[in-house]
Order: sequence, then C-alpha cells, then structure tokens
Amino acid sequence: MLTVTNPALAAIKEHMRQQHIDSAVRITMMGGCCSGENLRFTLDEKQPNDLSFTLDSITFLIDRELAAQCGAIKMDFAAEYDHCPCSGHNGGFSISSERSSFRCCGKGDCKVECATSAVDACKCA
Repeated sequence: MLTVTNPALAAIKEHMRQQHIDSAVRITMMGGCCSGENLRFTLDEKQPNDLSFTLDSITFLIDRELAAQCGAIKMDFAAEYDHCPCSGHNGGFSISSERSSFRCCGKGDCKVECATSAVDACKCA
C-alpha cells in the first residue's frame, strides 16, 4: 500500500534529525500545485481513521478513505528531476498514486507526483 524509497526515507530521517522533529509523517491530499489537489506530506498525529506504517523508525500515516481512493502510493526523493518546465526546481520529494491522474502544466496527464515540503514542482509523465 505504501512504498517509501530509500532516498526518500533517508532524506526524511535527515531532515527530522537536523530539526529535532519527533512526529509522524502524514500522506494527505492538498491543493497548491499546478494540477490542483495532489498527494503531499506533512507532520501530524495519529487520528482514529488512520492507517499507520512504521519504516526504519519513522511512522507514516494515511487516512483509510484516502488510502482506498489512491491504491498503492509511492514516495520518492531525487536530487534532480527531468521534469516539465513549470518547476524551475532541481529535485525533491514526489508522491505518486496508482489510481490518480491529473493535468500537469497543460502538457497532458500526469500521475500525482508533486514535490512537497519546500519544493512545489510537477513532474510530467
């Protein structure tokens, strides 16, 4: 249901270590990218309707209804992306879902792969 790549897990762990953060990471649907609502992540506490996954001492949360809607979810991190011209960024986190497709940059359909945190950039398929 949730795959977090080694680069993504390492980047999250390092950020949390540097910032002295001890919180769960929530996968959620948020607006704000060029294609509208997209999967993002934020720090949060467990809620009654959450699924919880612990990977290498990091707890990931996702609402059960969102998980059912999205199907398999993958979080990745790359230092550089070869993505569409809307971004202007050189990488970051991406979260994709097998069941979601959105328009990205007016160039066609994209999986939900918007970078999160300080980076807001769409990766066109």
